[in-house]
Amino acid sequence: MIKKQWILILASCFLLKAAAAQSTKETRTLIVFFDGLRPDYITPELMPNLYAFKKQGAYGKSHHSVFPTVTRVNSASYSTGSYPVTHGLMGNSVFFPQVSPSKSLNTGEAEDLMKITDATQGKLLTTVSLGEIMQSVGKRMMVFSSGSTGQAYLQNHTISGGAIINPAMILPASIKDSIFRELGPVESGGKHKWVTDALIRYGFAPNGRLVSAIWFSDPDGTAHAKGIGSPEAVASIKVVDEQFGRIVSTLRAKGLTSFYNILISTDHGFMTHVGQGRKSLNQLLIEHGFKQSETSEDIVTAGGAIYLKDRNPETIKKIVELLQPLEFVGAIFTKGAQPGDQQGFVPGTLSFETIHW
Repeated sequence: MIKKQWILILASCFLLKAAAAQSTKETRTLIVFFDGLRPDYITPELMPNLYAFKKQGAYGKSHHSVFPTVTRVNSASYSTGSYPVTHGLMGNSVFFPQVSPSKSLNTGEAEDLMKITDATQGKLLTTVSLGEIMQSVGKRMMVFSSGSTGQAYLQNHTISGGAIINPAMILPASIKDSIFRELGPVESGGKHKWVTDALIRYGFAPNGRLVSAIWFSDPDGTAHAKGIGSPEAVASIKVVDEQFGRIVSTLRAKGLTSFYNILISTDHGFMTHVGQGRKSLNQLLIEHGFKQSETSEDIVTAGGAIYLKDRNPETIKKIVELLQPLEFVGAIFTKGAQPGDQQGFVPGTLSFETIHW
């Protein structure tokens, strides 16, 4: 009887505290990304924490990545709620002649993205982001990431009064020293734990931001290096699931589960393709006389796209004819002859509109 009374008293105290907290706390949102996550990874064996979470919540079966299905394009699409044709970030590598007239830029490097920002008068993305919308109503967003600096930067590229915490980049720079002083250095192999520590310390603080996002770079990073299903890739899946488990258990321990909406997503899936080695687009174009050299400005390739300085339609047709028979080339896209066309102006191609590009 005493034990039952004790439990009832504790429950009453918790309800009173929760009611008081509800009057002073806003509902917050946490967005969690697992880079390269596939649905079949979410099992009791591989990802027990995410599996248990999935069973308790709603599960979307029909959503999909944008095209091109690569990390930074999807990062920009999530942060703006729009397709590449609207936000303007077209690939994991991009071509901005204002920055470099002869080579592509790596969107995985925030430094390259900042060059684009400078060269376009602040128009790295050509529509507003979630961070900017939140700033307009006096709210803030924090981004935590164990992946590339570019992927982290694209989630809230104007910072907008918030912050980006990544092992290789902390913005604003004024908080960098205090972050490393409080969290310590990133131990070898410990980047996922480090960013989770950062989220727990700063994202879940009483004065934390209304929206926090954490992006784990695995299983993508390890699967690229070691292959799908390798012991290392399997281990990486379990590591990020353990960190997600820490996130959920921390929210429970702090009594914050009633105040958080938690969204789980990924930028893309992962598959393997076995085939013979292939030449780069640049090599093909040079060998067939379309491009003068690797550093020439007549044609520049970036992220699977081919940019012609003179935009000659006949040259475009000839390049398409070169690419179409090649086994490693999939669908080819060109501008439609008329707005709304599903076919590109070159026979056998699809239009940019079909992929919102």
